[in-house]
Amino acid sequence: IAESLPCLLQRLTGAPEAVLILCLRPREHIYLFYALKSLLLDHPVLVISDELLFSDRLVLRCWGDIACAPYREIQTIISGLQKYGHCPYPLKGTLAKFLSVPECATGFFEVPVIFNNPKRLMRYMALLMHRAISNCGVTSSQQKLLWALYKGHYSLSGLTKILSKNEKQIWQDKNRLLMKLGMKNRLYELL
Repeated sequence: IAESLPCLLQRLTGAPEAVLILCLRPREHIYLFYALKSLLLDHPVLVISDELLFSDRLVLRCWGDIACAPYREIQTIISGLQKYGHCPYPLKGTLAKFLSVPECATGFFEVPVIFNNPKRLMRYMALLMHRAISNCGVTSSQQKLLWALYKGHYSLSGLTKILSKNEKQIWQDKNRLLMKLGMKNRLYELL
């Protein structure tokens, strides 16, 4: 366990056999991933998160297809320890696989190591996000809806004015959009 990023970098540099388990939401920690970029090639990495949104999956893919385990896998282990004094056997899932055979990220790193300015890094990530969204088949009208939601326009009445569509069309577009982005569990949380 490291208290700060410099401490983590120092420990990882001094321990080439170290395994890195990060409990976080990747989209909130782009700068952390960028700071660890050279070490992510040499150390097995697993991200544990309670929920992965489209942008989270993009960040993990951009940094070499880093493995991710849902938080519920840890909850299963913890509840087994609390109830029975031991883990449920046999352990299944991404976490169990990673703990039994930790592997380094093997994918291609899409983020070059040349950014010396946070704004440039974020512009590059925005470009990758735009490409990923376009590759999912998101139409220009759905991108406009996504942008309006991003800007904080959540009410259907407000969106009807912005998008010049009726409420039913907006609701259907939103559902199709979130399905394309792999966010099925978010269908009723937005709008």
